[in-house]
Order: sequence, then C-alpha cells, then structure tokens
Amino acid sequence: MKITINEFLENPVEHSDEWFNYFDWFCKTSSLERRMLALVPKLKFLVKEGIINGDTNYVWFKNNCPLVGTLYDDIRISNLNGDFLGGFCPTSGHHVEDKCIVWTLKGKCKEYNFKNWSSFKKEIKSNTDLRNVLIDNFK
Repeated sequence: MKITINEFLENPVEHSDEWFNYFDWFCKTSSLERRMLALVPKLKFLVKEGIINGDTNYVWFKNNCPLVGTLYDDIRISNLNGDFLGGFCPTSGHHVEDKCIVWTLKGKCKEYNFKNWSSFKKEIKSNTDLRNVLIDNFK
C-alpha cells in the first residue's frame, strides 16, 4: 500500500516495507535500513521547503551500482496515482566529485546538476525560478 510522504516521515522505519522502500538494490539487504535513514533528512528538507508535496506523493528509494564508480542511493517521487515525477540523487557514485543530481519528468525530461547537496540546498533557497520549476514538477 502506498502512503503519503508525510505519513512515511512520521515514523520511517514503521512505515517502510521489509526492504525499507527500496525497489532495487545492490548493497547488502541488511544495510537498507541505515541507507534509508540517511536519506530521510534530505526528504524532510524537500518537504519543508515545499519542493515536494508530502500529502499527494509517495517516496521510494533505489540503490545504484554504476559500472564505474561507487554504490549510491537516490530518492524517487511518484504521485499517489503512480505517476513517476522524478528524483533526487544527493551524491552520485558516477562522479569523482560529490555531485548532486535532480531530474524531473513532467513535460520534457530535465536534469539539474549541482556541485553537492549543500550547493543544491543553497540554490533552492536563492533561485526562485528553479524553485518554482521543481515545485511545479513535484506537486
């Protein structure tokens, strides 16, 4: 059963499935809870800032294994009807540097790249145009 992001954030461990809302992973299953809990503060930031609508969307996670690079996790957002809206990759394992990637799927697929998660957070707070584009995509 899909629950809203806000319901999930009330108690992430209790409101997770047996794989902690990961739909695919390459890490040890025993590490999924820890990995999910590391993403929760980032998800809370997105909801608090109004980028993601916590009442109309649900979250799922993916652990990625690039051919070159290190394992990394991302946050994926869908609406309760099941439409995949896009996602947030706080740290990509594809890159040597700590790169943050955001992608949107509404209309034309678009990718936004940031030096790191901190840079993304600063940009969200200062760039009204970007903020509005992301809010529109994840509503």
